[in-house]
Amino acid sequence: MTTERKRYSRYSWISWVLLMAGGVLLAVTGSKFVVDSRQAFEETKSVGVDLRLTDVQPQQSSWLLDQEGGHWGRYGWYLDAGQSGALRLALPGSGPGKHKIRVWAFTPGALSVTYADGPFREEISLGDLDGGVLEKSAHGPAEILVASSNTWTADQLVLDRFAAAWFPSDRGLPSPWPLAAALGIGFFGWSWQVICQKGTSDAWRLLAGTGGILLAAMVGFAIRWELFDMVRALPLEPDAQKYWSYAKVFEWFTTDHGFYSATFNEREPLHVALLDGWFRVWGQSAPAVILYTIWTSTCLIAASGFFFWVLTSQWAWGVLIAWTLALSPAWVHEAVRGLRLEGLTLLLLTVLGIWLWARGPLASVWLGLSIGGMGLTQSTSFSFVLPLIWGAWVLNVWRTRRGLRPVQPSHWKWPRLALATAIAIGMFLPHLYGMYKVHGDPSWPSYGYARWNANMEFPDRMGTEGFPSAQEFEISPYAGPPLKYSDYLFKLHTVPQLIYGQIKGWIESTLYMSASHTPGLKNLIFLQQASGIRAMSRHLEMVPLVIIALSLACMAVGWVNLLKRPDYWWVPVLSLLGTWHAAYLYSVRLVEPFRHTAHIYPLLLFCLLWGAHRIAPALQGFSRGQVSKHGSLLWRDILNRPSGADKSGDHTVA
Repeated sequence: MTTERKRYSRYSWISWVLLMAGGVLLAVTGSKFVVDSRQAFEETKSVGVDLRLTDVQPQQSSWLLDQEGGHWGRYGWYLDAGQSGALRLALPGSGPGKHKIRVWAFTPGALSVTYADGPFREEISLGDLDGGVLEKSAHGPAEILVASSNTWTADQLVLDRFAAAWFPSDRGLPSPWPLAAALGIGFFGWSWQVICQKGTSDAWRLLAGTGGILLAAMVGFAIRWELFDMVRALPLEPDAQKYWSYAKVFEWFTTDHGFYSATFNEREPLHVALLDGWFRVWGQSAPAVILYTIWTSTCLIAASGFFFWVLTSQWAWGVLIAWTLALSPAWVHEAVRGLRLEGLTLLLLTVLGIWLWARGPLASVWLGLSIGGMGLTQSTSFSFVLPLIWGAWVLNVWRTRRGLRPVQPSHWKWPRLALATAIAIGMFLPHLYGMYKVHGDPSWPSYGYARWNANMEFPDRMGTEGFPSAQEFEISPYAGPPLKYSDYLFKLHTVPQLIYGQIKGWIESTLYMSASHTPGLKNLIFLQQASGIRAMSRHLEMVPLVIIALSLACMAVGWVNLLKRPDYWWVPVLSLLGTWHAAYLYSVRLVEPFRHTAHIYPLLLFCLLWGAHRIAPALQGFSRGQVSKHGSLLWRDILNRPSGADKSGDHTVA
């Protein structure tokens, strides 16, 4: 034992005191947090509105008090070129309390949005009209006043969405910071124990990495909790409402419906089953549904950090990725929707961790269970996880026969992969049996997806052969004759259309996710879709433009470079393979730009940061005027060509 370790070991009792104090404080504050949260959830009433202003019918909209000028379109309220207009929007709540408001609006030249509470008027800053949460004291019925003038030469979307919730002044969510304090005390106790065992020179990397990742998770939770304080009073999204209702009646097996999820239509059962267990602690309230995804989002922050720390053996990578996920506007938004993206992404990291590092006789069992869990969360997961693990095995067989270095992981043999595959499929078969038991066809869920896709992609065909009438479609987007998914793809499209859409969707979704941390990017893309590229360009500022350009450049460099590395080749491969099932639908705007593809976001983020790591020396050279030398080294690094100045020791796949 070194002198330093001996010196610290004398005070090891301090670590145990801190650990015990942190544990006791966590138990006390944790139980109080659960009780207070459940009480707040039970008292929360859905006194709120969250309106996406699609094809609004003014005479049927009680929240629209008055309208002067403008017109309602597919994406909201528009002003024609040179036109002025105004709106009065009623806010929920009629007594003293507080309002929490979010407004999504775009200025077409002149725009004023005002919070009106009786005679009191307060104009909302244009910088807050991007969905930021605003809190206002309310003394009675209140309104939002919108006044705008379009000074451009074409019509433009002005108001896309607004959300508002009213709360009594004395009611709010409990603070999460006592929990953070308890965890902090426990962390300091553990840190002291590590120092006593390893000494400061060896312990600092472990402590810096662990502390940085856990701090990112706590900050990420606090950000999501603050948004949750408003969202808990808003109506759940339609899919989240379904998960909520399904979890209330979830049963693993009955003689009527068989196994798993046949009692709730096409939804896979694992997310619903986990919600059922979650409700036993937090109650069966709507806010508890959202809290579950906030919790899984927080776990994802920590899991991503530790995963990439282990993958690269460098704590800084894990800390960077954890903080990016914690602060990402897209992930914060997804966390309060009550959906299954976060859980699916956690399961994907679990599958990858077992596939890369698990050894021993039970590795196949754990791999099969984790893949089966992904399939029971979202069945399309089978279509990219199984090809990845089997494709890696085939690639290594081919490379071994040619005398080339195997790619990682290289320890899997086909019998063990076959066992894992059998376990995964065996877990999913009861779900298919349930579909057969209730609907007479195990493929029944795919018919609904195909029908919805066809109706949404071809609205101009309503009333024609193979499509519902316009009246039937208004009643249900699933209306129409039965349609197989293969018929949707190959009878309603040509093969060139599918190939073009697949490539287009891959590129668009990859580019969007790579730059999704850019402030306001989602709103800009929505404006482009609603009013065209010229409208978007008028709102695009220099800082976001630079962030987008640098992000895409770094992602491209990192993607190409990682593809040629035997330890990391699977990262760029899975970033494409993992979204192949949604790429065409993305190209025709049938899936959301983040929700249906972001399970591979941590991989793209790693590509981006890896590319930044490779580009940074070249940028330093540019700043010093050594453009030719450093540009040449960067190009060599992208292609993995050895050079006299590159002594990193990296090896390429080829």
